[in-house]
Amino acid sequence: MKKSIIYTILTSLVCVLIAFIAYTQFIPQENNEEYGFVNLSGEKFALIKFDHQIQIIQKDQQFPNQKPSLLLFIYPSCSKCLEGIEHLKRLIDEYKDQVNIFPILMDSQGDLETFKNEVLTINKTYGLNFYFSNTPQDFLATFNRQGEGNFIVLYDKNLKFVTDYEGFVPEEMIEFDINKLLKNGENDV
Repeated sequence: MKKSIIYTILTSLVCVLIAFIAYTQFIPQENNEEYGFVNLSGEKFALIKFDHQIQIIQKDQQFPNQKPSLLLFIYPSCSKCLEGIEHLKRLIDEYKDQVNIFPILMDSQGDLETFKNEVLTINKTYGLNFYFSNTPQDFLATFNRQGEGNFIVLYDKNLKFVTDYEGFVPEEMIEFDINKLLKNGENDV
């Protein structure tokens, strides 16, 4: 009789432990910050970064991701960075139906009105609708970067980190990784 009581108690404890572990897998981690972005049209999205994965939130709901995502971070104060936009625009035009592409201008100066005017000028010049950060947290600070140049991050369709590119990177290199990702359908770049 003692064995059956002990067995029942142990079985119950194991079931409770399994239920607890399963439940905690679906609770967002408290220490993961949300990084907000907005464009001049008022469209917003947010990124939440986990270890090697992100979550994209648009219109207060999780982004329905079915394809890879490419985040293009550009500093308008870097004239060489602006020269690379034309190459990135070709990638945007070519892959817009196969890849979620978020062009983002980063500002390290802090004057929001001046920065919005820069965004407007760059949008008109390149025919793009750039987003910019609307939160004080710097998403790029979560990466091990060497400087303040262009920074591009590629995620697979499950929003798992694939690779990043810093500075001037030949568009063919990014295109090669995108095509490999599209062909394989998962993080195998």
